[in-house]
Amino acid sequence: MAQAWRSNLTDSQAGNKSAQNVTPKTELLSSKRAASPHSVFATAPSTGFSEISIYDRPRIDFQPVRNALRRMMSHNTSVAVGDQFVSIMPHSVQRRTELLFDFPISHHIRSTGVLLIRIPRTASVSASFYIYGRVANIPHRSALFYQRADPAFFSSATKIAVVRNPWSRLVSAYKYLKSNGTDVSKPNPQTRRAVQNIRSIEHLVFDYLVPNVKSMHRLDPTLHHQHTYICDANGIPLIDNIFKLEEIEKFRVFMASCGVCGTLDRLNVSNTSPAAVRLPPTIVDAVATVYAKDIALFGYSYDS
Repeated sequence: MAQAWRSNLTDSQAGNKSAQNVTPKTELLSSKRAASPHSVFATAPSTGFSEISIYDRPRIDFQPVRNALRRMMSHNTSVAVGDQFVSIMPHSVQRRTELLFDFPISHHIRSTGVLLIRIPRTASVSASFYIYGRVANIPHRSALFYQRADPAFFSSATKIAVVRNPWSRLVSAYKYLKSNGTDVSKPNPQTRRAVQNIRSIEHLVFDYLVPNVKSMHRLDPTLHHQHTYICDANGIPLIDNIFKLEEIEKFRVFMASCGVCGTLDRLNVSNTSPAAVRLPPTIVDAVATVYAKDIALFGYSYDS
């Protein structure tokens, strides 16, 4: 597996090579929702569903409830609750909750058969709109979360992720937090309170990031390690198709081979381009230490 996904990062033809190793998806958006025997949208009388497609069922709009819960809980708390839910609840119960809450796996994901692992500050909003036409109900969840929620669907889905140079991503996170988000997304209230007194990127790194390096899961998700979204508990990647943001054209080519076409717009962009910022050596070294595993796993250097 390691050789398969690493080729996406190093070989200029990786997008095409990866496409040869997956099931053709040329009719992905039109036929996938009825094609997969593992899909919740297929008939499932064994779990008590009537023998009709769930697409034909009226779906209750719980978005106001989700929005209220988001205001009440931090992102990290909601992730912890979700992880606990998929770990202990029987799969039959989880499929029922998808009928009402579109959780743990959104019907937008299941209907395409493409599972995007959204990592914060890696153009995941743009990628989500590109694949699903939306970002609502396509959350920042780890590959392990989806594997636990539905192993059969996880195995059959085309799994992809985009990663980013850790130094560039840190600058993007700083700009995002400092400006209280963008027009597309905002940090939750708990994050805003935690970072409201941050005066500079040095302050963010040495007063917020470095002191909490052993409890990164408690920090804002824009600062989380990227490998935790992709790897299992032993640090082994769970997905084969990993693309660098700096080489986004490979991602576009691969998605076209899966039947996903269109314009990959730049959305949720920070006010200042991270590439235009030169970091002082102290921050360069601190980032290299904090994100050492991301750097090694995805083959990054400060100038790459």
